[in-house]
Amino acid sequence: MKSLYAQFRDEFEKGDLELLIVDNASPDDSVENLKKTLHKEGYKNIHLIENKHNDGFGKGCNLGA
Repeated sequence: MKSLYAQFRDEFEKGDLELLIVDNASPDDSVENLKKTLHKEGYKNIHLIENKHNDGFGKGCNLGA
């Protein structure tokens, strides 16, 4: 995420590019760590979608779409 944002910083900040991250109910603390990183780094147009249940890969992709 860090290198992607660095590569396309202008596009993210202008709103020309958006990154959606879908979490399918990860059982570890990765979501909390990601939230902290997003807040700390101040990334623009990077969004986290938290699914409350692991509904599988396809439904996770559809949720992001």
